Amino acid sequence: MFVVTAACASSDSKTGTDGKRHKALELPLEEWTIDENGVNYSEGDRTDWKKFEVPRQGPVVVELLIDRPSATINVALFDSRGKLIKEGNNRLGKDRATLRLEAEASQGICFLQIFARGSGDHSVYSTRITLGGPGGEYIPPPE
Repeated sequence: MFVVTAACASSDSKTGTDGKRHKALELPLEEWTIDENGVNYSEGDRTDWKKFEVPRQGPVVVELLIDRPSATINVALFDSRGKLIKEGNNRLGKDRATLRLEAEASQGICFLQIFARGSGDHSVYSTRITLGGPGGEYIPPPE
């Protein structure tokens, strides 16, 4: 009797150091940061986690520049306890190379989950986090 088993690679089997929320990489505020590995569903790196410090409660703007706009890249913003604040993807806008989320966040750590939606989706991307005010202008944290 022969037993045939299929080896199925998990979509996050090669995710690297930022594949879990507790291993999220720190993002600075107000700077573009490139993730040169990006996300690649079929290669086993579907999900990246990032984190950043919100110095005061208020509007937060998350921006992604996606190098391969034909890929569907999702972004979810979570508070420090893992509660979803807002999510979106680059399929919703006219310009699929950019993704922008605006949300109200409490003071403390916030997490971003960036992930490729389907098996053919992969892209390098750049991320920027800003603290927004009315009209989208930057409001610096209190000294």
